[in-house]
Amino acid sequence: METIDELRTSKDLHYVYLDPALQLNRVRAQKLAEALQMNDSLVELKLVGNQLGAEGAELVASGIEACHTLKNVCIAANEIGEVGGEALARVLNNTSISSLRLGDNALAGGGAAALSQALHTNKSLTYLDLNDNGIGSDGACAIAAMLKFNTTLVNLFLAWNGIEEDGGDALVEALETNTTLMMCTVSPGNPFMGNQAIRHINETMRSRREPACSSPAALCDKSAPSDAPSDVPSDVPSDVPSDVATQASAAASSAVSAGAPDPAAATDPVPDTQPIVEEYVRGRAVQALAPKSTATRVSPRDFQLLVKKTWFLALVLAMVTRIIYLRFFD
Repeated sequence: METIDELRTSKDLHYVYLDPALQLNRVRAQKLAEALQMNDSLVELKLVGNQLGAEGAELVASGIEACHTLKNVCIAANEIGEVGGEALARVLNNTSISSLRLGDNALAGGGAAALSQALHTNKSLTYLDLNDNGIGSDGACAIAAMLKFNTTLVNLFLAWNGIEEDGGDALVEALETNTTLMMCTVSPGNPFMGNQAIRHINETMRSRREPACSSPAALCDKSAPSDAPSDVPSDVPSDVPSDVATQASAAASSAVSAGAPDPAAATDPVPDTQPIVEEYVRGRAVQALAPKSTATRVSPRDFQLLVKKTWFLALVLAMVTRIIYLRFFD
């Protein structure tokens, strides 16, 4: 409650994270909404696991609409349902929010459809997380229809949503029209979408983030900046060191958000840092800065050969031991 009161009175408060232990019942949600309406400095609001519910989401949405400084909003694992998703969709185009995280909220197809309708004309949102919401193929088809018109969205997360083959096909078709989306995560959690659709989406996104070099001489030039999205939300986990988070943000902001890399910048090496990877495991949001792996991958054939060699050496050692025992001790 102290944080909510501070939000009401502070003139330089930029970030608010409410502890999951604070349950936002109707009274507290109303106070939070009123505080947001009075605040003119907040940039980031993070509510994770506060049991906001549909009614609370409607109240908070009215506060978000009135807080014109908000850029990053995370309302994850709050069971807001379709009604809460529709409430946020109604106010979305009256805000300047660039990042919206709604993972694990049971939005279903209706909530996804409402948000998609709002995003047809939205010009500010670049990052949308809908992981673990059970939107199904109906929600995926609504999102696919939106992608044919939206030119602002850069990052889209749709894992763990039970999307089936028709939803996957709709997304594949939409990506033939949409050229501004740089990251679209559809796995894991969508086993019935079909491997072909998942592979096509993954390869399309990878090719956009890592465009082909314009000349053979530059084909293996690893110093060229990748075509990664420049708008990465700032709510990284609290346990990530500040210097690492700063380095990742600087590396991401230096990348080009669309089109081919700048030839003048291709000669300047950039940090080997990948964007923030976000996935939802068993309904909880987990974020980490994912460095590139340096581990050597062993093929199944090589592994089997290694096992056979180990067994052979063990057999030889046993035979030698037996001979020595019979020769000297028997």
